[in-house]
Amino acid sequence: MKILCLAIGFGYVFYMCNGFLTSTPRKKPYNALFDTKVYLAHLSLAIVLAVFGFWYFRNAGFQTASFFVPTIFLTGFFMADTLVKLIAGRHLIIADRWDKKPPSYKWYIDGLMSILLIIGSLCSPFILEQYFQYRF
Repeated sequence: MKILCLAIGFGYVFYMCNGFLTSTPRKKPYNALFDTKVYLAHLSLAIVLAVFGFWYFRNAGFQTASFFVPTIFLTGFFMADTLVKLIAGRHLIIADRWDKKPPSYKWYIDGLMSILLIIGSLCSPFILEQYFQYRF
């Protein structure tokens, strides 16, 4: 069960950001999140997963804190995309160093937001574990 919990939480972020078998940022799975209906469907399922993780968390450890990762990623994604829209007038581009970057990609806007989004999402289980350990 521990491996399944970790795979669900971290796997969602890696799949959305990396989009296996494509090196074009415009074809990665996170681009579907720019549609409001798709985003709300992902967010609602992530919240259900987080509620399950919260209920299950009282008797478990770090692995169930990873149930909160998709919710934190989607919330951070919305905030980062909104900020990039205000600054650059376009959607967020998440690209790694091997991707073919479009001309509108700016490392100091997209790169910084992508790094903060991914690090914040993947470090959140460690912070949540410490919080819930002392809280409950």
